[in-house]
Amino acid sequence: MNFNALFIKYKSGTATDAEIEIVEAEIEKNKIINDYLAESLDDLFLEEHTDSLEIKEQVSNRLRKNILYSVISIILLYVFLNFAISPLVDSMYYNPKKVTQGENMNDITFDMVALTELTVPGYQSTMALVNKKGYGSYDIILRRTNEFGRNEERIPIQLTRNRREGFFDYLFSYDLETKLIEEAPLQFDYENPLKDLKSEHNYASVFITFNNPLSLLEATSYELTYNQLIFQWMSIEHGTEYQNEKIGFQPINSIRTSFGDRPNKALYPLFYLEDMYSNGEKMSSSFEKSLADNYEIHVKTLLNYMIDRKAFVTVFDRNHMRTKFYEDTLSYIDENGIKVEGMLIYGETNDLVKFIEKADVYGIQIVDMKASQYSRK
Repeated sequence: MNFNALFIKYKSGTATDAEIEIVEAEIEKNKIINDYLAESLDDLFLEEHTDSLEIKEQVSNRLRKNILYSVISIILLYVFLNFAISPLVDSMYYNPKKVTQGENMNDITFDMVALTELTVPGYQSTMALVNKKGYGSYDIILRRTNEFGRNEERIPIQLTRNRREGFFDYLFSYDLETKLIEEAPLQFDYENPLKDLKSEHNYASVFITFNNPLSLLEATSYELTYNQLIFQWMSIEHGTEYQNEKIGFQPINSIRTSFGDRPNKALYPLFYLEDMYSNGEKMSSSFEKSLADNYEIHVKTLLNYMIDRKAFVTVFDRNHMRTKFYEDTLSYIDENGIKVEGMLIYGETNDLVKFIEKADVYGIQIVDMKASQYSRK
């Protein structure tokens, strides 16, 4: 009889005593074998798997790897945004930090030099400091000097994708703004300002206009003859419809600062007027004639520069029509020559009176006064 038949009889209670002993002996044997197999499986599992601490370590390692991958992904995204997307956005707008005009100086420094000389009498732009914020945004600090007050101004400008924010002080000459921009030339007086100058013994800033515009040669003759005065700025005729607009340049003796760096000299000769001494050009005839010739080159260079810098003019100048204003002015002086219609002059009041009484002056505006040439305001 096989064990299966014995086990059936054992379960049904019909097995003999001898058969019960055989079955129970087999059951005992199976218990021993099962215990052995269970121990073997545990050992095998422990060999193939780590203990609980090692399992925790594996989990921790996996978490660390996931975190590391996440950090790397964030860093790569940051790098992509700042070194791929941000420069792409920057390229779509005026970038004041670019260096394309000179060798080292940022473009906006030269842009502001030209804009200030042409349109902001009595000031010189010296430097533009630019902090790039990314995505077409910049913080700009314009440094300029008030030549009469002998002090430096720092004007903050925020630029966000060709949109200016904050005050636009860099466009204005505070003392002259109402006198040269808002008031028509016919409102200039002569007798009362002259009387005031005669009664004062101070150092003054005056803006004068002439009955008949002067040629550059006549203007330089005045400048060289009355060398005790500082001819700070000469206003020129522009022949456009915007007759109340003033545009001009700084004569050689008014200039105090420039940089070693320059825009392309072949394209923009005498961008800085003092280069006429080092270039040796147009200096063979009389100094008066040479000076007038160099003034003409300088003025045309500034106008050509502004015309070429359309992106800057569009963003920073008074309005979007200014490029055409510069183009029309250049066309006018190419056809008619440069005519000086007014002058901003600094000097002792008695010296100013002597000049005004000799010159063919139409109107006088006393812009400011102070105790002496060297005092600050």
